[in-house]
Amino acid sequence: MPLANHRKLGWTWLIAPAALLTLVLFAACGGGSSSGPARPVSQVEARSILGEMTRYATANDLNGLCGKTVSPEACQARWSAAGEWASIPSQEPEVVETFVPPAARLASLDATQDARVLVIKGIDGQGREYRTEFLVFRAKTGETLIENPVYWAAVN
Repeated sequence: MPLANHRKLGWTWLIAPAALLTLVLFAACGGGSSSGPARPVSQVEARSILGEMTRYATANDLNGLCGKTVSPEACQARWSAAGEWASIPSQEPEVVETFVPPAARLASLDATQDARVLVIKGIDGQGREYRTEFLVFRAKTGETLIENPVYWAAVN
């Protein structure tokens, strides 16, 4: 091809190889699939989600409260067994410890290894003390879920 034709093409001769390289890299990185490696659950994120669940509970929003669990039906049953809205704490729980759970704990949840446990305590709406673990994890689909949003149900 004569040099004059290259000038007429401008930068188009460079765009095709760059686009091909981009496609190859995109496919090699999982194609943007949400099943790829998730980002770790930080303490800040886990605390934020705990605050979100507290707001759902105090707003009497059962769908919001149980919407981020593996089994919303099990969450609703736990809420019912805990005393429904009468048992909801009036104050946010106190976080007393935080840790990354062992892989064995996450195996039954179809979770990645990206998770965080907040050990929390407080007093429920009926004056009973509770202390429990609030697990926030990433499912293999990439979705962030909670094992136990009805945290006040674990009465000592």
